[in-house]
Amino acid sequence: MCVLDVTVSNVDGIEVVGAAARAGASTRFLILSDCADREIVYKALAAGSSGYLLKTAAPDEILAAVRRIVKGGNVLSPELSDGLVRHISEQHGNPPKLTEREREVLRHLCNGGSAAEIGRQLFLGSATVRTHLSRIYEKLGVSGRAAAVAVALRTGLID
Repeated sequence: MCVLDVTVSNVDGIEVVGAAARAGASTRFLILSDCADREIVYKALAAGSSGYLLKTAAPDEILAAVRRIVKGGNVLSPELSDGLVRHISEQHGNPPKLTEREREVLRHLCNGGSAAEIGRQLFLGSATVRTHLSRIYEKLGVSGRAAAVAVALRTGLID
């Protein structure tokens, strides 16, 4: 688990998240920033960040976010959701076609389930769940859980 800003000592925090995701690192990231620009938020989530909180968040909100991410969940400051939904709407025209099983996996993902939890609930091996997640991310055009959840909610892919 790593908490960082979008800019850390002249380093692009989003690039750090993306590089870790491309390398297959299991590290989960929470972006804690004062930047509320919807494009930046989208890029951070699409790169693989598990959450994005504004620095105005109360200490107990930050602690709860860290705990949720460590357990496999995702977090987004409520103030950012409208802008993110608008941005995703502009970026994606039609919702992608997912299989029924992919929709089930995505539904559990949106409820905060980790790959292991999803596997137990759907009686699937964790490798199978990871394969479904990879296909979902590819179809949604994202590289991480939080962005997949955002797209799913915006497009109505889950009920």
